[in-house]
Amino acid sequence: MQKIIIVGAASGMGKSLALFYAKKNIVAVADKNITALQYIFSDKIASDLICEIDIYEIGNARKLFFELVNKMGGLDILIYSAGIADKSGNWENELQQHNVNAIGFAAIANAAFQYFKLNKFEGQIVGFTSVLAYRGLSQAQTYCAGKAFVHNYLQGLRHTSKAEKLNIHITEICPGFVQTPMIENQKNTFWVTPIYKATQQITKAINNKKKRVFISKRWELIKIIIQFIPDCILYNSFLNGLIYQRKEMVSLVFVGMATPTNKDT
Repeated sequence: MQKIIIVGAASGMGKSLALFYAKKNIVAVADKNITALQYIFSDKIASDLICEIDIYEIGNARKLFFELVNKMGGLDILIYSAGIADKSGNWENELQQHNVNAIGFAAIANAAFQYFKLNKFEGQIVGFTSVLAYRGLSQAQTYCAGKAFVHNYLQGLRHTSKAEKLNIHITEICPGFVQTPMIENQKNTFWVTPIYKATQQITKAINNKKKRVFISKRWELIKIIIQFIPDCILYNSFLNGLIYQRKEMVSLVFVGMATPTNKDT
């Protein structure tokens, strides 16, 4: 039985993973939306392991993270799936994205890494990136930058673990389109992965301590393609049109090539 903390568990993939792991493990869930957490998990997870965390408040978020670790009597896996996005270009909104998607992620990932390191425990840190981590695109510069940050931060932690001979495993989850409410009314989606299948693939990757996994595997092809498309083509490509055809999206976690609105997940 493993001890797992999932940050961003009120919706989307974080919710699905929490429901999966809660069946046979000790799971703590954290999110800004405490009402949703209590509604979803009140009969599945101990009440003192359902935690309201506002990732904007970095210091308090780290404090609450360590309190959850203590309540569980340790930690085996951290899964960070929280995030927000907004393409308005407004600086205050961009700053919020940086605070949650980059700084907030680093604050919690660092806390977990230092916990494993100082206690000489085996552990695992799991973060969600995106195909967009590999290329900056129109109207999504902040979102792309945040995902690139997570990608490189995870890679850096992995290298640190190896260099210092630590038993800390780092797993990057890179999803494409997943069948969540985010894409229910969206046109022109393709290679859509059912959420149950995405959950199976992600948990398998975590169990096998994979360095990186694309959900599903063929999305790695998109990653390769967008890395090498010349800017002059990308500016007016179908890819950009596909990404920004909708102004209203409601989830951030399974993002592949989607750019949601400013909403916590």
